[in-house]
Amino acid sequence: MNFAPPITEHFEDTKQLAIEMDRQILGGYRLFPVHYLAYAQWSDADPSLDVPPASAVFAADELERAKDEWEGRLAGVPTEHRPYLIQQYATPVRNQYRVKAGLAL
Repeated sequence: MNFAPPITEHFEDTKQLAIEMDRQILGGYRLFPVHYLAYAQWSDADPSLDVPPASAVFAADELERAKDEWEGRLAGVPTEHRPYLIQQYATPVRNQYRVKAGLAL
């Protein structure tokens, strides 16, 4: 669970408030190995983002367990649906690293 500091700034525009809320939510979102594994497989991954490989973020034993679980999940989904499952798990990585880079979503 992540608690961001209260938003005390006054926003003239509700869109700016929404951007700040997204920044805080996405910046504090906990990413798991499965997210990085999916991002590495995602055809829409943004090459301009500085996303490290899962092996640089997680211990080898944790990553190996996650790989086995992820491969099992993918195997249990019809082939034509796999891109959607990959996108579902990969999108939080893209969003968090875009926020970290100060880029718009």
